[in-house]
Amino acid sequence: MARCPAATAAHRRQLSDGPSSNGAIKASNVGDAEPGEAFHTTEIPVRLAQLSSELVSRSQAKWVMNRATQFKTVVLDFEGVAHVGQAFVDEVFRVFATAHPHVRLKTMGMTPEVAKLVSLFGGA
Repeated sequence: MARCPAATAAHRRQLSDGPSSNGAIKASNVGDAEPGEAFHTTEIPVRLAQLSSELVSRSQAKWVMNRATQFKTVVLDFEGVAHVGQAFVDEVFRVFATAHPHVRLKTMGMTPEVAKLVSLFGGA
């Protein structure tokens, strides 16, 4: 079966360009990846889980972290998130982190309010 070079190039470009305009999850292979590992790190735009203007529930946190166990490092991008609830933060930074110690959680794009609450639950 022949490979389509245009489709392959487009796929590589999509991964290297980062999240698309529709907020797709970005994955990348880190230089120290072991042989046979497809991806090592992923970036998740947390704003995609917002039902309204806030992330407050454990179910929203579980949706965000649904496939995070497939990676060694997960970067949670809070850009566009003005407020998070304690249940959301607890589910990600205490419950998930405790259940999956092999997954390293990183954060970016947090407002001071969000960063303060995240730090209370052991997040970066």
